[in-house]
Amino acid sequence: MQIRWKKRFLNLMVVLLAIFSVFHFSVIVLHAGPINPISAKLQSQINAYVTPFFQQNWHLFAPNPVTTNFKLYVKVRYTEPGKNEIVESKWLDMVSPMLKKNEETLFSPYNRLIRLGSGYVHELKLGGHDELTYELLNTITDDSPLYDRIDEKMNKHIEDQKRMTYRYVSAYAKAAFPDKRVLSVQFMTGQQDAVPYSKRNDENYRVEEKFIIYEWREIDHDVLPFP
Repeated sequence: MQIRWKKRFLNLMVVLLAIFSVFHFSVIVLHAGPINPISAKLQSQINAYVTPFFQQNWHLFAPNPVTTNFKLYVKVRYTEPGKNEIVESKWLDMVSPMLKKNEETLFSPYNRLIRLGSGYVHELKLGGHDELTYELLNTITDDSPLYDRIDEKMNKHIEDQKRMTYRYVSAYAKAAFPDKRVLSVQFMTGQQDAVPYSKRNDENYRVEEKFIIYEWREIDHDVLPFP
């Protein structure tokens, strides 16, 4: 009897896994593939499922491959134990140390953490909307009611991404200053064009990095520190 129930349970798990796999990859195809009537109609539901863990697009490939690298920096205000004087840290590069740790370990939580952070930064820098949205903005006038609706939706999306990024850097700040009382955080995004192919062997070639600094906010207390 026990063996029979085990077989039924395993069969049920296989069926559920198969159903989920079909659902998951169908959503990913609709998200990453060309705009069509189905993906346009289900855009909000698709984005809610995909963002931020499964975010992806075709920009890695021709004809419009990614040519920009993004970074995330954080600055922290804290107090020492038993003291009231507020100390402000220097800008800390969040991305490079996590990339190094991820490369040193085959199975690492930093792989997911890096993808999560890069997803937030890309959403902030690139707007996080598909080509159909931007095509609509280019075809309608500023005084169109549709323009205001799209603009309002895009602004709300950016604010949501900022809120999630502040939670992300708060978790990093707690890990970076475990023995301090962290009060507030500020983050900065860096944008750097890739080295041109013609300059790949030029050791003296330097790529300019452009920065956007966001305001200070109180640390999110309900997040756990990075591992």
